[in-house]
Amino acid sequence: MAPVKALKAQRGGGGTSNARPALILAVLSMVSFLGQLDVWITNVGLPNIGQGLGSTSLSDLSWVLNGYAIVFAALLVPAGRLADRFGRKNGGRPDGRAGRCAGWR
Repeated sequence: MAPVKALKAQRGGGGTSNARPALILAVLSMVSFLGQLDVWITNVGLPNIGQGLGSTSLSDLSWVLNGYAIVFAALLVPAGRLADRFGRKNGGRPDGRAGRCAGWR
């Protein structure tokens, strides 16, 4: 049995899905936009970051921006996984686990 047919057999469905492609596209587009916006905001703040670090070299500042983008991208998937696992009730609000870890409560 092919893997796709075996998966459909396990789910008990004949391949019908409740997925709404337009909604999925909208959510993924928004996520992509927010990621780009975050890096853009950091790029706009580079002169202030350079003054704070005492560095005026453009190459040093590009390392800061690249390091931020890499760390942001690397933590995005695990943070999403944790949000899926613990949900809004336990980790997303300031009175949840994340809020307690951050010292809000």
